This record gives sequence, C-alpha cells and structure tokens, in this order.
Amino acid sequence: MSALAMMYAKAVFAGNRTLESVPVMFREEAEAAVEELRRKAEAQALAQEEAEAGATESAE
Repeated sequence: MSALAMMYAKAVFAGNRTLESVPVMFREEAEAAVEELRRKAEAQALAQEEAEAGATESAE
C-alpha cells in the first residue's frame, strides 16, 4: 500500500475527506485501508469495553 493511499485513508477515516474526493488512482487502496482502520478501531473499542466490564466486576 502506498503512503499516499494511507494518508488519504486516514483523512477519510477521520472524516476530513470522502472516498469520492480521493484521486481515482488511490481510491481502491484507500478504501481497503479505511476498512482495515475501521476493523482495528472496532476491535480496540470491544477490547476496551471488555476490560472495563472486567474491572467493574472485579470492583464489586
């Protein structure tokens, strides 16, 4: 994956840009990178929720 595609993907993920505004030559790579970023963010959020739930149960 090119550095520019990753830069565009991060901008799309952050909401600063749309996929349609990414130059066509980088769009496919950027779209794949956005999906990967979303999967990682979801996994991280789930892990954090589980850790917080575990800490709450331990405190009780």
